[in-house]
Amino acid sequence: MDSDSDAEVAIPLARELPVFTAAGVANSKPEWLSTVDRARLPLSYRGNTTKEQLCLEYVDNFRTQFQEAFPERPPLFLTALNEAGVPKFVCTTLRPALLPAKALYDLEQCTDFVAKYIRYEPLADPCSPPEYLLSPASTVQRRAGDCFDMAVTLVTLLLGAGFDAMCAVGTAPAEVTLRDTHRLRSTWEPPELPEPATGYKRDFTKGLSAGAAAGQTAGSAAAATAAAASGAGGGAEPSAYAAQEPPSLKSAFDEEMLARAAESAAAAAKEDAEYASDDEAVPRGQRRDVSWVADGRRGAASGVAPTSEEEDPLRARRVHCWVVVRPGPRGVGGLLHIEPSTGRAYSPEEAPYLHCDVVFNHKNLWVNMQEPP
Repeated sequence: MDSDSDAEVAIPLARELPVFTAAGVANSKPEWLSTVDRARLPLSYRGNTTKEQLCLEYVDNFRTQFQEAFPERPPLFLTALNEAGVPKFVCTTLRPALLPAKALYDLEQCTDFVAKYIRYEPLADPCSPPEYLLSPASTVQRRAGDCFDMAVTLVTLLLGAGFDAMCAVGTAPAEVTLRDTHRLRSTWEPPELPEPATGYKRDFTKGLSAGAAAGQTAGSAAAATAAAASGAGGGAEPSAYAAQEPPSLKSAFDEEMLARAAESAAAAAKEDAEYASDDEAVPRGQRRDVSWVADGRRGAASGVAPTSEEEDPLRARRVHCWVVVRPGPRGVGGLLHIEPSTGRAYSPEEAPYLHCDVVFNHKNLWVNMQEPP
C-alpha cells in the first residue's frame, strides 16, 4: 500500500466512565493501539487481498439481508478492524498455530496458560462487540486483551493442537463479563497431612557395639535396682546417675496442622450441606470429575451463584465471547464451553452463558436463527 493512503487510524478515546473488572482492571486497548507502528506490521495486516475484499463484500451483503429479515436482532459480529485499522472478516483472524511447548498440546493446560498469561480486560462498551479485534500474535505480545482477544488466541492454539474449537459470541451475566470470581467454587483442595507417629521411643543404644550396649543396659538395670533399694530403706536421696526418661518427641506444629485440617474438613462439610439437596448429599470429592469440567448442584452448577434481574440492569445485554470445543478430535468426549478469562470448562447444561448469536472458526461462520429469550 502507498504511504499516502495510510492515513492515521482514528483510535476511539477511553470513555469518561470506564468499565472495571472485579480486580480493578480497565480496557487499555485504545491506548495500546495509539502506540502501534503500522509500518512494522506484516503486509497482510496492512491491507486486504482481492479474495479478502470480495469476501468482505459478501459479508456486508449478508449482514444487510439479516438486518432486514430480523430488525429486532442486534447487528452480527462479522467484521472488525485489526491493529492497522483494516477491516477483516473474523474468520481470517484465526490461524491454527501451536507453540513449541508440549504442555500446550493438552486442552486443560492450554486453557490455563491463556487464562494466566494474558490479563483479562473488560469491553469498553459492555453491550457492544469491540471495534478492534487484535491478532493472536499481538495479544500474546501485549499480554492483555478482552474476551474476544483471549478467545481468538485460545482457539488459535487449540486448532493448532488438533482440537475442533470455535469462538462463540453471545451474552453472559455480569459475573462472567467482569471476571468476578468471588462466588466461584474453588477447585483447589488442601493436601492431606500425614498422621504423626505415635508410641515412638528413641533408642539411645542404636549405633553402639553389642558389648557397649549390653554394658549400658546392665548399668542402667543396676542403677534402677539400687535406687529401688534405697527407696525401700527410706529417707535416702535418689542418685544423680539414675536413668532418665527420654524427652517427648511430639511436635506441637503437627498438632496445630491437624487441628487446622479438622477445622477445614468441618467447614467443607458445612458448605456441602448448604449446597446439597434435601434428598441427596454431594461429597466434596465428587464436585469435579476427571475431565476437569465444573459441576455442582443448584446455583453452583456453573460455578457462578445465580443473580436476580434486579441486581444487574444490563442483564441479557452484556456481550461476551467464549470458546466451544466439539467432541471427537483428540479424545474430547462431549461438547465443552470454555471461559477464556478463567480457564474453566463447562458442559452445555451447566454453562453460565445466556445466549449465543454467532460461532465461527478459521473456515466458516454460523448464525443462530433462534430468537433470544
